[in-house]
Amino acid sequence: MRISGFASGMDIDNMVKELMKAERMPMNKLTQQKQLLEWKRDDYRDLNRLLTDFRNLSFDMTLQRTYSQKKVSSTNPMVSATASSTAANATYTISDVKVATAYSISSIGFSKTDEQDPPKSLLDPSKSIWEQKDLFEKWGTTPEDSTFTITTYNASGQPIEDTFTLNASTTMNDLMSKISSSNIGVTAFYDETTGELMLTRKEAGSLVGEDGAIIKFTGPFLTDVLELDKGKEVGGSQAELTINGVTTTRPTNSFSVNGVNFTLNGDMEGQTAVVSIGADTNSTFDAIKNYVEKYNELITRINEKTAQPVYRDFKPLSVEERESLSEKQIEQWEEKARSGLLRNDSILSSGLSQMRMNFYEPVSGGGAFNQLAKIGISTGANYLDKGKLIIDEDKLRDAIEKDPTSVMNLFTANGDDKSSQGLARRLRESIGTTIQQIEARAGNSTRTNQQFTLGRELLNMDKRISTFEVRLQQKEARYWRQFTAMEKAINIANQQSVSIMSQFYNN
Repeated sequence: MRISGFASGMDIDNMVKELMKAERMPMNKLTQQKQLLEWKRDDYRDLNRLLTDFRNLSFDMTLQRTYSQKKVSSTNPMVSATASSTAANATYTISDVKVATAYSISSIGFSKTDEQDPPKSLLDPSKSIWEQKDLFEKWGTTPEDSTFTITTYNASGQPIEDTFTLNASTTMNDLMSKISSSNIGVTAFYDETTGELMLTRKEAGSLVGEDGAIIKFTGPFLTDVLELDKGKEVGGSQAELTINGVTTTRPTNSFSVNGVNFTLNGDMEGQTAVVSIGADTNSTFDAIKNYVEKYNELITRINEKTAQPVYRDFKPLSVEERESLSEKQIEQWEEKARSGLLRNDSILSSGLSQMRMNFYEPVSGGGAFNQLAKIGISTGANYLDKGKLIIDEDKLRDAIEKDPTSVMNLFTANGDDKSSQGLARRLRESIGTTIQQIEARAGNSTRTNQQFTLGRELLNMDKRISTFEVRLQQKEARYWRQFTAMEKAINIANQQSVSIMSQFYNN
């Protein structure tokens, strides 16, 4: 803290501040230049994210599945189906359905009861099983050693097993929760009236291993104490049906035929379901329409950035200038200050031109529809739209229905050269080049400043700012030394004046 001006009566602190304002003018220009570089970097990266999203969408548009979606219909809700993109267009007639049933098994001799009605002394599922061991006719192990394994089988007959451990604090509720949440596909229930533990397969059907077993148990708790291996078994039957006149069985209620996944939802005695598989032209139409709309959004954003006006009178605000403005005023000012940073940018302009060429040039060897105009997609007549595409929806739908393969090849063809490549492949490659050029200039979130052009400029700007800050500190210190020296000189002069005056009065 400095206290000055006692001798001179001048506001030296304010004078130094005013002098430093003039000295800081070059510094303000440096910080403004740095802010402009950061804004420019951010604008590049914002556009690069849009380009990356469109490149990813272009990849999706090169996949056959985008154009080969299937439409499935069923005349009876007891049979539902879905179809993969490779499924053939066909009709399936399904009748005389008897659905598969879920297998379940329940224990016997689970707990002691007396002969009274209702039964007594049943296991409390919320208390430790070990504490209630007297309810069982035999308990062959200590709780720490009581482990058991349950094995089930999948549709391919492969075993799925899990091992469970009882300890002194395990309750029946704990045990049922562990079994039900296991990967063996079994739900456990406890009937407090009969004292039975029931295990039910979550998936209906006859899911068996090589020896024909649906479920297996190992471990004395299940086999000796609960005697599940001797328990009552129900369900576990296969599904029976007639499909296209052929009577057959399936191990579960879900099965596949030629890429079509059928699900039986209920018995159909004397009923028929007709399942039809056909091309989903709406899906293909929606995919192409969405692609064109995203392209239009992309080029609109790029055109807006490359055509923004430059407001040279609006520079980035300093800290002091911000303090005197409202948030709304700051927002409006910075909107103009940021405008035009990418005006006529060579990377963006070149990338935009290349995208337009990729879309407009015909695809050689692509079939009847070898360019966009033939499927109802053309450039708008208004030049202010700057290359936006217009869709004739009726013509596009008609093209998809007449020759879906040719429409697909127009976007997906994988030719040896540019002229024979599909439109989506061309765009993906050219956009990839533009993205690389932007990253070389503006980087991305994974690059350090040393790895791209604007980053190196920012590092250089930081060095210049740091050097200039040191110079400003030195200048400010010099001003204070000069004013302090002046104060001392005035103080000495004042003392001498007082001394002389006192001598006059004494004489």
